[in-house]
Amino acid sequence: MGLKGSFGSVQIGRRLDAIYSNDYDFDPWYYFNRVASPAWDLWHYNFPSDPKGNAGTAEYGRLNNGVFYDSPKFAGGFSVHLSASPEKSPADNNKPIAATVKYSNKQFAAMYAYGKNSAGNTDNFFALKGHFGNFALMGAYDVSKASLSKAKSLTLGGTYTMGNTVLRAGWGQVDVDGVKAQKAMGIGVLYSLSKRTSVYADVGRKVYPSRSANAFGAGLTYTF
Repeated sequence: MGLKGSFGSVQIGRRLDAIYSNDYDFDPWYYFNRVASPAWDLWHYNFPSDPKGNAGTAEYGRLNNGVFYDSPKFAGGFSVHLSASPEKSPADNNKPIAATVKYSNKQFAAMYAYGKNSAGNTDNFFALKGHFGNFALMGAYDVSKASLSKAKSLTLGGTYTMGNTVLRAGWGQVDVDGVKAQKAMGIGVLYSLSKRTSVYADVGRKVYPSRSANAFGAGLTYTF
């Protein structure tokens, strides 16, 4: 539920917080692919938006009983995004907060975000994206802390558009407390059948300290 006007939008309820609702633009798969997207495995490694948001288990993305503000663009392309919750249970260390500043135009986009969840975990996220004709190149660096644990992740990706076809590729790795915990690589292709309907195929490889795994997926999507 919310209000929207020239001031931006204010919403209350359950939705993606100020970090997770804006970072998708810096991943070739829009942070929505378990198979090929490095971001899916590596971003915000120690930062669930709501540590108990899924019936007592961690929720990576949405915040329950939250208040959210999204500003309109100003000063040529800047926008501000805020989220918080007024609730604090006895087991919580603090009330969750998150803030994002974005800049975007047709050729370039940048984002910085900071968050602190109810358990006291913190997240700092930096990202850049550039368009060069049919190419788009992007990268993100994330540092998330939980108690004594620190995770540092880096992802790089790109897309190439040819008419209705989009080729996608990405790479990333995360170091947790100085140890390389995971590397992820992916490639994929998306073909638009219409404005709302597309088919896709993706291949991913995930490498851990003691094992590795390959994954693939294909399907049909319809966007409402």
